Amino acid sequence: MTIENKNCPICKKKSFNFYKTIESKITHIPGGLDRSYNEKIMVLKCKNCKLFKTFDLNNDLNLEKIYTEESISYEASLSKHNKLFDSSITTDEFNLITKKAPAKLLEIGCGAGQFLLRANNKGYKSLGIDLDKKAIDFVTNNLKLNAKNCKLIDLNENEKYDIVFLMGVFEHIEDPNQLLQEIKLRLKEDGELIIGLPNAKSLNFYISNLGIDSWDMFLEPGHIFHYQKQNLKKLLSQHDFKLVNYSTGTVKIRGKIPFLVNRNVKLEKFVNKCVKGSKIIRWIYIMLLKFLDLFKMGDILIASFKVNKI
Repeated sequence: MTIENKNCPICKKKSFNFYKTIESKITHIPGGLDRSYNEKIMVLKCKNCKLFKTFDLNNDLNLEKIYTEESISYEASLSKHNKLFDSSITTDEFNLITKKAPAKLLEIGCGAGQFLLRANNKGYKSLGIDLDKKAIDFVTNNLKLNAKNCKLIDLNENEKYDIVFLMGVFEHIEDPNQLLQEIKLRLKEDGELIIGLPNAKSLNFYISNLGIDSWDMFLEPGHIFHYQKQNLKKLLSQHDFKLVNYSTGTVKIRGKIPFLVNRNVKLEKFVNKCVKGSKIIRWIYIMLLKFLDLFKMGDILIASFKVNKI
């Protein structure tokens, strides 16, 4: 495939340099990952803002097809409906939302509806949208929630929301500037934007890059850009969004151990079984993951923004 060195969406310059090529072959795919058994990825890094950009060298991906027809993230999204935990990550997403119910909430990329269900149960007037028809069918038919199989651009611009929420979506967006413009059109003047995405300054990022498979977020099909707090803040500021609060979190329902260089499927299944079987072990496991959040080094960066009133 041809790699075109396009402008960095933050710096607006051709500032990407080669960072590394990753060749990863595994026999078992860890829980929650959408990667294939054989991945070859090129990673570029912006010399100015440190934004990472990834290219799949094995496949010329049709991004819309993998979301609309292949339901690539549906199973991982469905697995978040775990009765053992309220939020599926160590930092509850609602801790970063200041607007109280019955505020209007829009979730972009709602998947199988785990967060949307929680929002609905808390009394928010919520709507979820997703490109995956299979996911939307589950949300509307099984969960009986308000959801649409469409893009953000398909929604009425005159319909304004108090909260716009994206979890595990922003890193898939090829033109984040256009998406932010569309979000701003649909957000009330005092509205909140909550973004959750892989943290390119997590402990797992640094440790796993020492291993043979590198950071697993580089290997997910459809992941395009990889952010850290500073470059995400800079990008949002270009659209008059001000960072209000941020934290990190780590998925706590799959037994992942972010302190290890390489992911071990058998070990993760064993840890997950122990966590589900013992309240004491579950408490210890979650406390270990939350320890990372004290230093903002959890796997997921969660940030809340408001429109900066001039």
